[in-house]
Amino acid sequence: MRAFLNYIGGKSRLARVVADKLPASRCYCEVFGGAGWVLFAREPSYVEVLNDVNGRLVNLYRVVRDAPDELAEALELLPRSRKLYRELRKAFRAGDPVAAAAVYYYLVKNAFSGQVGCGFSSSKKYPGKYSMLADFKLWARRLNKVTIENLAYEDCLRRYDAADTAFYLDPPYVGTERYYGGDFTPADHERLRDVLGGLKGRWLVSYNDCAEVRALYEGFNVEEVRPGYCADKVEGKGERRGKLGQELFITNY
Repeated sequence: MRAFLNYIGGKSRLARVVADKLPASRCYCEVFGGAGWVLFAREPSYVEVLNDVNGRLVNLYRVVRDAPDELAEALELLPRSRKLYRELRKAFRAGDPVAAAAVYYYLVKNAFSGQVGCGFSSSKKYPGKYSMLADFKLWARRLNKVTIENLAYEDCLRRYDAADTAFYLDPPYVGTERYYGGDFTPADHERLRDVLGGLKGRWLVSYNDCAEVRALYEGFNVEEVRPGYCADKVEGKGERRGKLGQELFITNY
């Protein structure tokens, strides 16, 4: 099944490929959850964990799982509007989990490339991504037995590490750390490698293909993959699309 939202760094083009490369395991843990493309693409494991350090995203997942109808009703009150998008992005603070989830979903769906803080996504040729209101009950059923965590990556890895755990990690790529709100810094690439090196479980990490990553993971299994283009946009400055970019799959198995 597809994910219910696009999100910066999402693996929509590679989800099935990643899912097929992951080993069978009793426990599956997605450490940098994002849009959850790989979780939704693979057959369920006995134990499943979806983790992300972004508390607003984690709240959205919990509301999709626990209150899908209430979320859909709240979204009906939010029209697709550039003015509303900017107002909610700058000023909205919600104590109610359903209201907060609805606003965050609205912002992600209306942001260019799913990046809240970026420009309002609009086009002369295509309807807005927000024009289709989702039936969240479909994803609620899939998430029913999934443990949704809000942990730092190293805490998540250590908590769920075991010989019969398979981890998938899609960290911020080298050079893109600033897009993720400061939760992952350039120094974290080396810290992540060090934590992974001490795990008992099997893991697959996807990364951009660059000299820094190849040097960090020298000695591990590295596979080259071509997923598609990367995109970037600054509001008021138009869209910039990169050329087809090669990625790396790195594993310890």
